[in-house]
Amino acid sequence: MIDFDLASYTDPDDEWILLMQRFLPFADYDLQLLVAENPDFLRIIEEQPSILRYPNELFREWLAYLTKPHVKKQERLLAFTGKAIENHRKLWYDK
Repeated sequence: MIDFDLASYTDPDDEWILLMQRFLPFADYDLQLLVAENPDFLRIIEEQPSILRYPNELFREWLAYLTKPHVKKQERLLAFTGKAIENHRKLWYDK
């Protein structure tokens, strides 16, 4: 199934970047673990080191929440936001 409303042509690396952003929270923001599990990510990180500067997954979750707010979802999202911001900062600045 293809959602043509959201379909677009892009550089294949952009899809890898979105996938990496989506996997980071599940790897507890451990970039070494993420690359060990998905070696293809290393090339992208080396070629485009700034890809981790913006927490795309966080933006996506907030946009979804704003579309359909719910109190319990807000609590989880606030906790996720705190963790994501702190860990993305470390990925970018603590090199």
